[in-house]
Formats: sequence, structure tokens, C-alpha cells
Amino acid sequence: MDLNEEVKKRWDDFAEDMGRAYTTEGDLNRIYLLNPAILQLVGQLKGKHVLDAVCGEGYLSRKMFADGAKVKAFDFSSRMVEVAKQKSKGFNIPILQGDFQDLSMIKDNEFDIVISNMVIHDLPYHNLAIGEAYRVLKPGGIFVFSILHPCFDTPESGWVKDSNGNKLYWKVSKYFTEGIVRQETSNGSILMFHRTLSNYFKTLRQCGFVIDDLIEPEPTDEAIEAHNDYMNFKNMCHFIVIKAVK
Repeated sequence: MDLNEEVKKRWDDFAEDMGRAYTTEGDLNRIYLLNPAILQLVGQLKGKHVLDAVCGEGYLSRKMFADGAKVKAFDFSSRMVEVAKQKSKGFNIPILQGDFQDLSMIKDNEFDIVISNMVIHDLPYHNLAIGEAYRVLKPGGIFVFSILHPCFDTPESGWVKDSNGNKLYWKVSKYFTEGIVRQETSNGSILMFHRTLSNYFKTLRQCGFVIDDLIEPEPTDEAIEAHNDYMNFKNMCHFIVIKAVK
């Protein structure tokens, strides 16, 4: 199966589960780690033209719309688009089906902000997606994206536990081994693409971006109180959020 088609099938299969599971703020990682970092880097949203690139079930589109942004969204998965449209009734948010690696349906220099939340590491051709983000942004526009932290989430990484199942430390392995990573979960096999941090930075620069800021989200006391396992996230970092400017 073509890699793009495999990615699309994964999200088609997961669309309805995601639609049921996500609250108005997303899941726990989005509520306590990703949303605060993304919105801090984005800054003022009121009146801004924003593209939610691969929107999933659309919670972030709705959240930004409520904050005054003029939002357009798209997703690779036709079933995910259906879920997002259903959950976004009453919101003036156009939701399209499209491939982040080829946004031919969107004109140049259209948006003030492009946001991509936990998507880029799922794409076979991240350089094409980053290039498209650059193309559709206005001069001076910003691109904010979150991914699994490539320095920690590597091929064969994971928790090392004691005989009682207590987490001791997070093992990192094969950091420089870029390419396809398949993880087996209760929902089936997940296809992702591991790339080094320098790969992402070089790709951003090659596409014309200037890297402005980044956040490695750390759990707050509130997050740990809500979900005790976040205490372990004090010892490693699952996510990184990057801001780049056209």
C-alpha cells in the first residue's frame, strides 16, 4: 500500500473513536501540554486568518474560532472531515479534505497563521508539507506545529520498568535511524516517521522559514494533579512545539 494511503486509512479507521473521545479541549495531552504551548506561541488570534492543517475532529479549529480567528481547516481523511463537520455545526469554519503535502486548493499568501498539531511526524514527505505551509502564509506569517519530540520518541524508545511495573527511566535508542516507525497499539498498527531534530530545522530553513521560538511542554502541578502519570513526564519530554516565521 502507498504510504500516503496507509496514513489516510489509519485516520479513516480512527475518526469516529477520536470524535467520541475528544472534549472541547481535546485529550489530556492537548489540554495540559500542547494547547497552552501552541496558543502561547501563536499569540493574538482575533481577526487573524488561520489554517488548521490536518484538523482531526476539529477541536482546535473551534477553540481558535471562539477566540476570534477566521479559521479554515482541512484533513487528509474523508471520514475525519465528516466527524469534524458534524462536531463543528454552528461554527463558521470551512472544513475541506486535502493533503498537507499538496495544498493546490489553497492560494498563495492567504493566511496569517498556519497551525499543525501532532501531524508532521505522520507524513511521508514532511518537506512538502512545510513548503506548502510557507507558500500559503502571508509574508511575516507564522507557522506553529507540534510533533513528538524526536530526541525522546525514537525507534525502540520506551519506559524501562522494575519487576513491579514501576517506571524507572525512559530509554532512547536509534536516534539517528530515520524513516518509518510502526508501533503496535490496542487500536492496531500506527505508522509514523522518525526524523532528527536537525532534519526538521534544516527543512524549515530550506523552505524559507526563520525559526523564532520553541517550547518543550512540561507538566504543571495542575496537570499532575489531574493525571498522576504526568509526574513521569518530568523526567523526559514527549512533545516539542516550534514557531517559524515566513
